[in-house]
Amino acid sequence: MVYDYVIVDEAGKEEARRMLVPLIRGERWVLVGDQQQLPPYADDALQSRLIREGLDPRTITRSLFEELQSSFEQRGRYVFLDGQGRMHPDISAFVSGRFYGGCLYDFPHAATHTMMRPAFLPDAPTLLVLDTRQLPERQETKRGTGYVNLLEQELAVFSVHADACEGSGHAVVEDAVGHVHTRWSSSSEPM
Repeated sequence: MVYDYVIVDEAGKEEARRMLVPLIRGERWVLVGDQQQLPPYADDALQSRLIREGLDPRTITRSLFEELQSSFEQRGRYVFLDGQGRMHPDISAFVSGRFYGGCLYDFPHAATHTMMRPAFLPDAPTLLVLDTRQLPERQETKRGTGYVNLLEQELAVFSVHADACEGSGHAVVEDAVGHVHTRWSSSSEPM
């Protein structure tokens, strides 16, 4: 069976091998994706093994969408969607500058999005990005049918707690996996 069109959404997250079967069944393709977002998933152990075996780890972390982008651009068959309306302008300014070379713009209604500034941050910036790449124990752990990153979970609980406890002494917070955390907002108590 051959289809007139094969449309693949989130094509930037798909491994080439997963896309090939549907694509060979289509006369024309529409690939919708963003190679700047999450790549195909490959854990650190698998990437390390590929390196030990003398293979390029990009084999599993580079999507077919990313691989084909430049040739599609050269043939005039690539469109960059440069407008966004889902993020607060403070967030989109960071994303635009960090990942898209400043090429994203906000639709007018994006300015109406509200974003509470955590009390523990100064007036500016209203966005805090924590890079955990260099921290130990940053890996994801299999839990049930999914994965959890305990370090990022701990940082999120700490951030929410710090905001909630600003100036109120201390509080006890239980996170999603049942760990109990006691935090003090006073500089004289342990954090």
